[in-house]
Amino acid sequence: MILESSRNTINEVMYKVGYVYPKVFRVTFKRITGLSPIQYQNKYNRNIAV
Repeated sequence: MILESSRNTINEVMYKVGYVYPKVFRVTFKRITGLSPIQYQNKYNRNIAV
C-alpha cells in the first residue's frame, strides 16, 4: 500500500488511487481498514524518520 511505503501526503495518495474528493476517500478508507488514513500512515509507515 502506498501509505505504508512512501512519504506521500494523504492527498497525494488519494489522487494517485483515483479519488478526487477527500471526504469520500477518508470515509471509504476508514470503512475498509478501520483507521483513518492518517492513523493508518502513522501506524504502518516504515519510511517516516523517528
